[in-house]
Parts: sequence; structure tokens; C-alpha cells
Amino acid sequence: MGELGLTGVIFPETIRRRGMGYVEYVTVIEENRARLCSIGLSVAAHNSLCTNHIYQYASESHKQKYVTPLAKGEKLGAWGLTERVPDQTPQE
Repeated sequence: MGELGLTGVIFPETIRRRGMGYVEYVTVIEENRARLCSIGLSVAAHNSLCTNHIYQYASESHKQKYVTPLAKGEKLGAWGLTERVPDQTPQE
């Protein structure tokens, strides 16, 4: 996917040097999902959950350090979610 430029579909041309956007992004996910669901999900998680969170909220230095190699497919991004389990001890 990195060699095809699909790991940075939603990012500006200044980062990925591709003139694509969300329409192309959805097409990439749908076409991959139709063949193998895990690939479509992996592309979506890499672009949206991992790389886009860094792109939206990180400092400029972190964006340069992480987003560029992720968008170019030099690195593979993932996303972890944890949930805090509420204390089950009865309140007095």
C-alpha cells in the first residue's frame, strides 16, 4: 500500500505529493475491503486512527517526525484503545 501511495491518501500534497482526498480514500478502503476485509481495515486504521490523529493534534516537530514517514508508507501505524473500568466497590 505504501508503494502505491495509499498510506497517505488523506494528507495534503505537501506531505504525500498526491492529489487525493476523502473520496479516493473511501474508494481505496472499499476496493480493498471487497477483496480482503483486513486490508481495508488496516488502511483505514493507518490513515485515520493513527496518522490523522498525529496530523491533527501533534506539534509541528512530531508531525515532521512521524506523519511524513507514515504517509509515505515507510512506517506502519496502529492505534490502541483502552477503557477505564469503573471501580465496582459500592459507595457509602
